[in-house]
Amino acid sequence: MSAKYLGVDILLTADGSPRVIEINDRPVGIARLEPRSETIEAIRGLAAGFQSVEIFLPLGYEIEQGTTSDPLVASNVASLSDSRVRLLLEDIGLISESLQGICEVTVTDIRHIANRLETVPERALVWDRSGRVPDLQRGLQNVNARAVREICVDKLKTELVLAEAGVPHVESIDGFVPGGHEYLITKPVAGSSSEGVLRVKASNFVADPAMMVQPWLEPSQIEISGRHYHYDLRVYVAAGVALPPLIRIASVPAERSPDSKGAWLTTTGPVRTASKFLPVSLVESCQALALRAASAIDAASRTRPGAAHSEVTDSTTRWPNPIVLATTT
Repeated sequence: MSAKYLGVDILLTADGSPRVIEINDRPVGIARLEPRSETIEAIRGLAAGFQSVEIFLPLGYEIEQGTTSDPLVASNVASLSDSRVRLLLEDIGLISESLQGICEVTVTDIRHIANRLETVPERALVWDRSGRVPDLQRGLQNVNARAVREICVDKLKTELVLAEAGVPHVESIDGFVPGGHEYLITKPVAGSSSEGVLRVKASNFVADPAMMVQPWLEPSQIEISGRHYHYDLRVYVAAGVALPPLIRIASVPAERSPDSKGAWLTTTGPVRTASKFLPVSLVESCQALALRAASAIDAASRTRPGAAHSEVTDSTTRWPNPIVLATTT
């Protein structure tokens, strides 16, 4: 399997139809999932058969100790303003906890990869957070192959893979704006964390080759304390298992300020366990869709000639303030 760990984002349209929005091959936030026991089992499934798990962190991190089996904390708390940093640290702690007594977990700054790879065990699983580790030899294996990264980092390539596999997804608009759409969503072809995502009036749309364009499909809403919020779902797929989804809720009620970004962008607000808000049948249908999407990415990545050894640059993994990691005491 080339794609072992993915985050599949799913939109439920106003009529309740689930569609894949995009797929993240380096998702953070798995430590937020409930029940925790299922997440731990999934992590152990990913690491099954390996002597160690090697986690390589992006540029912008500084490692005080290169090897540890203990959960990690950041000693530079001021650098935790980026939520991705906090979530990644929580994930590393859960990975270490899940694999304690099973295999060694090593965390290394990507700048020291050459030295570290000289000493890793023969059977090691590489959990690459930097996006810069090549596919490896002699029993070492990336959680996701480089070919998976090449697909998921490009939203248009991802859409093509999903379309060819017949997976329901939010389709892009190419070359013209059809009638019937008052609003459009524009987003960078390469990007994550909702950076650069805009909602524009179709009448004001100006084409940009660096941007992907999709029709605005109004998400479903949930009621919280008498107010209605747009939402979508994130489903983590680990080692072929769709974990219990998270529901991502807009920060502003839809009826209060419908044109504000906080109302229409679902990633601006809180994250909760989906099963606490949605019917079991709906949650299960989203998990099934996520498995179909992950399977499509896996199949496509294994048929891409030469993709595993190409270079991928991802500036989104750089943070302005260095994060200093230290073992807990």
